[in-house]
Amino acid sequence: MESSQLLTRPPAAVMTQFDRKTEALNQNKACFTFIMLSMFIGTFWLLLGPYGTTTLALDVNTSRLLTAHSFFAKSMKFSNKGEFRGPVLYGLHNQPALDSEVKWSDYQNMTMNYWHQEFYYYLNKGSTVRMKSNVKIPDRNVVYFKVIRGKEDLEAFVERPDEASIRLHDYLEYKYEATSDDDHIFAFANTHHVDAEVEFELDIHSTQYNVHHANEKCDLKSHCELELSLFGSRYAVLVTPGVDESQVDNWEIEVGYGTRWMSIIVIYSFVVLLYLVRKSMIMKSIHDIEDANSERSPLVAPEDAQSDHIAPTAPEIPSSIPEEEEYPYRKDKDVSEDQLCSVCLDAPKASFFVPCGHRATCYLCGLRISMSEKPTCPICRQAIGEVKKIFDA
Repeated sequence: MESSQLLTRPPAAVMTQFDRKTEALNQNKACFTFIMLSMFIGTFWLLLGPYGTTTLALDVNTSRLLTAHSFFAKSMKFSNKGEFRGPVLYGLHNQPALDSEVKWSDYQNMTMNYWHQEFYYYLNKGSTVRMKSNVKIPDRNVVYFKVIRGKEDLEAFVERPDEASIRLHDYLEYKYEATSDDDHIFAFANTHHVDAEVEFELDIHSTQYNVHHANEKCDLKSHCELELSLFGSRYAVLVTPGVDESQVDNWEIEVGYGTRWMSIIVIYSFVVLLYLVRKSMIMKSIHDIEDANSERSPLVAPEDAQSDHIAPTAPEIPSSIPEEEEYPYRKDKDVSEDQLCSVCLDAPKASFFVPCGHRATCYLCGLRISMSEKPTCPICRQAIGEVKKIFDA
C-alpha cells in the first residue's frame, strides 16, 4: 500500500459519525440549492407563461372562457386594443354551463393559384359546422381541405397538404363537430399552378357559456379588471356580438394578470425555513459529537493544554525519521487486532494527536500524517497540531 493513499484518505474502518453528519449537511445544502433554483425557474415560467400577458383574437359570436387561480393572481386585466366597442366581459365565481347556442353563417369566395388560405373560428365544445363548397379547377386537379387545431398541425398541412385531407372538386357537403374549446382553422391548399375558384358557405351552430348568473359585467370599451379573492378560482367569459350587431367582425383583446407576490414570498420563506431547521438539527448533532470527542481527550497532558489555542499547523519535523524509530516494537510480541495501527495495521498504536487526543496510529504513521499538506486526524478529521509518542509499560 502506497503512503500517498494513506495520507489522503483514511480507511473505511475509521469512518465516523462526524463524517456522516458532515455529509448530511452538504446534501441538505445541495438539496436546498436545487429546490430554490427549480422554484426560481418555475416562478418565471408562471409569470411569462400561464399568468403572462397575451393577446386574443376574437371573431363574431364568440363566447370564450378564461380562468385564473387566485393564489398566484390577484386580478385579471382586459384591454381592447382596437377603436371599436363590442366585446363584453362577464365575471363569475362558479364555472358557467355550456348550454346556450347561437346560429350564424359565413360565406367566402376566393381564387387560389399554388397557394394556401386559412380561416379562423373559435368554437366551443359541441359546436357544429355544416360546410357547402363548390370548387372550380381545370382538368382533374383538386383543392385540399382540412380542419386544423394548433399551429403545429397547420405547419404540417402547409408542407404536406395531401396527407389526411379532404379532396375538393365540384360540389361537396361536409359536417364538423368541435370536441374542445379551441381555435379551429379551416385550411385550403392548391398545389397546382392553375387557378382554382373556391366558394363555400358555413352554417355554424355555436355553443355559448351561460352568463345569466354573472356577478360582474363590463362593457369592454377600453379597459376592464376583475379582482380575485384569495383561495378560490375566478371565471371570466368574453362575449362578442353577432355580425349584424357590430361595425367590425374581429377584435384584439389583451389579457394580463396582477401577480400576488405575497403568495410567492410565503412559498420561498417556507422552503428557507425548512432548510434552516434541517441545518440546525444537523449542526446540533455535529456539536454533540465534538463535545463527546473533547471528553475523550485525557491522553493530552495538562502542560499541553495550551496547544488548543495554537493554530493547527504541523510542527517542524526532520526530513527523515530517526533510525531508532524505524522498528519501534518487537514483532514477536503479541498484540490484539484492535490495538493495531489504523493505517498500516501492522504496528501497535503508539501515538496520539494533539489537540484531539485520539490514539489511532503507530508513531511512524502518525509522523507521516503530520507531514502531509493538510494533516488531519483519521478518526475525527480535526486538524493536527502535533504527534506525541506513547510509551506503554
